Amino acid sequence: MAATFNLSWQNWLRENIVRGCDPDELYQILVNNGFDRTTILQQFIAVQSTANNSQVIVPSAGQKQQFAQIKQRIKNTQEHLAKQMQSNANLQKLESDKIEMYTCEQFLSADECQQIIELIKSKLRPSELASYTSDAEFRTSRTCDLGAIDNPLIHTVDERIYKLMNIAGGFAEVTQGQYYEIGQQFKAHTDYFEGKEIKQHGGKMGQRTYTAMIYLNDVEQGGSTRFIRINKAFQPKQGMMVIWNSLNDDLVGNGNTLHHAEPVKAGYKAVITKWFRQNSR
Repeated sequence: MAATFNLSWQNWLRENIVRGCDPDELYQILVNNGFDRTTILQQFIAVQSTANNSQVIVPSAGQKQQFAQIKQRIKNTQEHLAKQMQSNANLQKLESDKIEMYTCEQFLSADECQQIIELIKSKLRPSELASYTSDAEFRTSRTCDLGAIDNPLIHTVDERIYKLMNIAGGFAEVTQGQYYEIGQQFKAHTDYFEGKEIKQHGGKMGQRTYTAMIYLNDVEQGGSTRFIRINKAFQPKQGMMVIWNSLNDDLVGNGNTLHHAEPVKAGYKAVITKWFRQNSR
């Protein structure tokens, strides 16, 4: 039975984060005390959001300019999507003050979805994590690096996403496909990099901003994408794309984007995932 993350533990975590302790060491201490990874992740997000409010960080002039440029690009995407919704009935925005999220039904045709599924199945490898966890069942799907395959359809889909979101291709990571069989899942996680992950994976392109995920098939049973903190779940629907912004207005990771790719109970689940970054490659 997992340990209970009571007020005493919350205060301990907050104090050590404010002190600047190594997040990896704090994580390991919590694991050693019986907390599961999902609980730890949720508490880190909650505590960091309050801890950040108590810290005064004065950015340099260069950083201020960079932040302003990133915010403007995000604003451009928001305005473009709002304009697209006026003429595209399939594109809808979720009414929420906690998360920026959109759905676009019939973004891909059934034939396009089936072709991409066959491509994914041809080059699968075990899915990876941005940081280590001792939980072998945390992410059990398989992945295909679709963007590394020189295929006209993938190029077309990429360009279609860029056009809808008004984001240049240079800000995008390589398109990935994920394939889930019965029992496979990706437990609660965020797409933005946390703690030391940003140093390990951020590089020149920096933090992740938007995610565009496309369902390639109707799953017989299970396989929902559940956004835990806003109590919103999407059941896979062939051709539907879900878009969300992983960041708050201040460019800090939005903990409300915490989501769980729930286990497939019957059939399989195939998706495309496209991540965008703050800076161009």
